Amino acid sequence: MQMIEKVLLGDASFWGKSKKQNYVSLSTAKAEYIATGSGCTQLLWMKQMLKEYNVLQDVMTLYCDNLSAINISKNPIQHTRTKHINIHHHFIKDLVEEKIIALEHVETELQLADIFTKALDVAKFEKLRGKLGICKECVKKRSKLNLFDPALVMESSCEPNFSFGFNDIHYSDRVLRIEFIPDPVYADRHRMKKRQKVLNGNQPVDMDDDDETCVNNDSNSAAATVVRVETLHISSLILAAQSPFFLKLFSNGMSETKQRHISLRIYASEEDGLMELLKFLYSNTLNITAAPALLDVLMAADKFDVPSCMRYLLNLPMTPDSASLYLELPHTVDAFQPLIDAAKQYLVGRYREITNDKYREKHMALSLSAIEAILASDGLQVSSEDGVYDFALNWARQKYDSLKERREVLATRLACLIRFPYMTCQKLEDVLTCNDFEHESASKLVLEALSSKAEAPHCQRPLAAEESISLNRRFRARAYKQLFYMHLEWKDCVSLFPSGHVDSEPFDFGGQMFFLSAQCNMDNNGSHCFALSLGMKESCSGSIDVDYEFTARLKKTKEFISLHKSNCTFNGGTHIGCKNLFDVPWTFFIEENSIFFVNGSLHLAAELTITH
Repeated sequence: MQMIEKVLLGDASFWGKSKKQNYVSLSTAKAEYIATGSGCTQLLWMKQMLKEYNVLQDVMTLYCDNLSAINISKNPIQHTRTKHINIHHHFIKDLVEEKIIALEHVETELQLADIFTKALDVAKFEKLRGKLGICKECVKKRSKLNLFDPALVMESSCEPNFSFGFNDIHYSDRVLRIEFIPDPVYADRHRMKKRQKVLNGNQPVDMDDDDETCVNNDSNSAAATVVRVETLHISSLILAAQSPFFLKLFSNGMSETKQRHISLRIYASEEDGLMELLKFLYSNTLNITAAPALLDVLMAADKFDVPSCMRYLLNLPMTPDSASLYLELPHTVDAFQPLIDAAKQYLVGRYREITNDKYREKHMALSLSAIEAILASDGLQVSSEDGVYDFALNWARQKYDSLKERREVLATRLACLIRFPYMTCQKLEDVLTCNDFEHESASKLVLEALSSKAEAPHCQRPLAAEESISLNRRFRARAYKQLFYMHLEWKDCVSLFPSGHVDSEPFDFGGQMFFLSAQCNMDNNGSHCFALSLGMKESCSGSIDVDYEFTARLKKTKEFISLHKSNCTFNGGTHIGCKNLFDVPWTFFIEENSIFFVNGSLHLAAELTITH
């Protein structure tokens, strides 16, 4: 029989052994009982070894999936069925009675040793492998010899937890001496204002010109006065396994340094971030949620090269607060880019209907960085750019009471994200008279918009393509999408015969004025029928590519069904649609009990989408 022993210290796999038993067992219970005794000898040896390191162990638990073997160890009475077992195997009974070993039953499905002895299905194999602390991607990572690649995301459920050993002399091999030096005056002011910016929803904070020149210069810190020293007992293996910075700190060239006392000098303002980061390296989890504290940890993770902290945050559920926080991270740091991209994607998906008055209160509470990420997207579910402009203007007025600050934010941060060429001419006139824009800046924006509207389609597209890779997206059309309705009474439809038409009220879509037109038309066979078309006002300039779909509500189902789909490039005066919308003669369409009229009314709808 194959004998498997596996020892765990905390959540980590510590020792293992696989050996074929060198004697014949007359029963499964005997084989399990003998294997359990062998496991006890290993536990006793390890307990004695840990004791020499001043690591004291209480009752050690040994798991066995055979109830008969457990009952034999707990029953001191000798039975006929166990008298054939050699006496030296019964020492396990003494260990149980003296409470040195606790022998407990474990279900067969949870027996870790089965992964080494049995043919398992994929689900059970991965489950047991996870309990052993072996990650699904470990083999792949080790084969590439790139353990610190941020792109490789590890499963958090497989991360070991060594929090019990943090700053514990019994689980440490090094002493980390952290020396704190005072922050430079300008750096401290810059940091405090950065914190205030995060807490105040990313509103601008007045900063002197000198503040912008402050950096954390390590060369200057070498000559600074140490104001305080903190000493921690650490494990070099735990820290070096997750951070190339600590790996280099604990090594001397290619070999491990023999120095047991390591010094690290940081600014006093970095203390909280570093301490939380060190706790994370032991526990693989963060216990903080406040925005400023989390920002400090992220900055420390970047400074001390701990990509696993970034991966941990990527696996956490995103929230509006955390997304806004990630957007404040430096965009020039490559390690932060996955967090920043994930935050943008989350905000765009959550606030796609940015102009919907139903969610106005939530939208108005967003930070400036969140508003920028949302308005930069081409996939907003809005009907026109007029609504986007009105929202941005109202948001700025609510956030900034000072006209100077409001003008600065609109001119430098938001104007480049509003697609002025796709606004209506009437709204562009409002821009010229808006006091929240400098007159010179407003005139330039409106002039560019009108020039773009007047351009031919083949001239507009290259300009939009040039700006697709930049933050300035004024000339790129969004995927505007809107549903417009038209209702006609039965008597109004009767009056259309033989060649009349009735138009809906004009509506704004993508910066152009459209309308629906219902009419009595002649089909290809010369018969009268009901027609519906979509048109752009002749006064409109420029062109726009539109996918459109006509739907109508039927009496039987009282639901809208699709009747006609198409696409067209609209210019001023373009008029296109379906000659016979219901594909029936006029007489059948207009009869008294027509299936197309619900309570005496014809309900039509047109769904329009701008295509790039």
